[in-house]
Amino acid sequence: MHSISTFSSDPHLEQILPDYDPIICRSLAEINECFRVRYKEYCLSRGWEDADKFPEGLERDHYDDNAVHILLKDIVTGVSVGTVRIIFHDAAGSLEGSLPTFDLSDGFRDHLRPHMQTDRLMELSRLTIARETSRPVSRADLARGIFPALALIKGVLRAISRDNVGVVVMTVARSLQRLLEKAGFFYNDVGIRVDHRGMRSPLFRELTPLMDDLYHHNQAVWRYVTDNGATWPLPALLKPETRLSA
Repeated sequence: MHSISTFSSDPHLEQILPDYDPIICRSLAEINECFRVRYKEYCLSRGWEDADKFPEGLERDHYDDNAVHILLKDIVTGVSVGTVRIIFHDAAGSLEGSLPTFDLSDGFRDHLRPHMQTDRLMELSRLTIARETSRPVSRADLARGIFPALALIKGVLRAISRDNVGVVVMTVARSLQRLLEKAGFFYNDVGIRVDHRGMRSPLFRELTPLMDDLYHHNQAVWRYVTDNGATWPLPALLKPETRLSA
């Protein structure tokens, strides 16, 4: 296996890492499969949620009604190995409009108020990877720990490729934050910590500079998560007639 540090030297991640297929869920069956993955991980495996509250074996909450769901499948086995949901807050909406992270920290909400007035925000929430898939077996196998997350990010970029998203928000454990940074994703950490299934850091970043930085730090990962620029072309790579006017 290749480690994170070798990503930038090999532009063909699909050839060196496991094959995962991120699916933008469009049917109730696909969405329920996301809930089922979350139930197995959040309730049964990690004990973060009370399994008795979900007798159908589907972990969900009120944010799911207006979320876009990404389901990750192993191409070889067909097994569902991860999921993430996208929750939007539009600039035209109320300044009190809620995202999951805002429910955890009023201070973080206050920090984001200027963006809430001018940008469409999206939060990546319930990022779930099956424990047997996410746990690296050795230091040389660290790539397996981040690759399912990269595959989910690929699905997110496919889902929002035609949306005008300005800022991305997420709340993560420090371990995931470090893995994302090693892969080339650098978020703004305002120093707020919340006790939510362990200590977590609310993070945010304007999406354009986030992806520009990824391109300059790790082109192999950028090519992978953007489908070689199809879902997120850099402004410098766009043909003049395809560039958006200011």
